[in-house]
Amino acid sequence: VLDNIAAFVFMKDSSYRYTDLNRKVAELFGAAREQMVGKTARDCFAPESLEQIMKSDRDVIERSEKTAREETGLTGGGDTRTYWAVKLPLFDSRGKTTGLVGISTDITERKSVEKALAESEASLRRQIELFNTLLDNLNSGVFMVEAPSGKPIIANKTAQLLLGRGILP
Repeated sequence: VLDNIAAFVFMKDSSYRYTDLNRKVAELFGAAREQMVGKTARDCFAPESLEQIMKSDRDVIERSEKTAREETGLTGGGDTRTYWAVKLPLFDSRGKTTGLVGISTDITERKSVEKALAESEASLRRQIELFNTLLDNLNSGVFMVEAPSGKPIIANKTAQLLLGRGILP
């Protein structure tokens, strides 16, 4: 079942070594599952990514805390991806933390769309500001109504002076 889901599922022991993982994790690192068992994040990720990954692993194993956060992973192949990573502690029968289980979902495309949307919104805000500045500095009155209702939607300062301040809702 775990090999057929779109998430990256893995388990690590208290020494932060992979003890089990699904096919998706093995494919991410371009290795067979058997080759990944016993490796740590240091063996798999570029140094730029290690600090945040190791911090969330430590929070889970040393503090027995669940974590849920974004992690940006730069793999050895240089591919940067963003993941929503949820990690939970694993306990033995005495309640001692023995490792962690993690489920990571690749959200790189979603983050890219969010960034593009934010840039588009910022551009639109700048264009609206420019448009309003232009309208307000014209010596001619500009008044626009919605068709077919005739409801006023825009009136620059000159139009408001000429037609009265109560023209816009």
